Amino acid sequence: MPAWLAAAAGLAVLAAAPAETSAPRPGVAHGARVAQRQCAGCHAVGSAGRSPNSGAPTFRDLSQRYSPLALEESLKRVSTQGHFEMRARSISSSEAADLAAYIESLSSPDK
Repeated sequence: MPAWLAAAAGLAVLAAAPAETSAPRPGVAHGARVAQRQCAGCHAVGSAGRSPNSGAPTFRDLSQRYSPLALEESLKRVSTQGHFEMRARSISSSEAADLAAYIESLSSPDK
């Protein structure tokens, strides 16, 4: 069998194979725990429900409004300065990154 035919057959097999589901991004599970601990008192942090504080957006809404990078930067600012009625929350840079990854995961079809 010519090499080009073998390569083509191999590619055809790969193309026909079912796609693997992507693994959760690093930090998403930790971000969910941070959300429960630091944010759930005011925000709806899951895939359903209303925020306990009617003025606090749900994390689902945040996932639709902001890019992951914008979320992470905003969370870092909130951790030191607060935001509107929200007081500053003590979260580390890595927790902010994980929290942003979790919020972003709420808009992903493969949650």
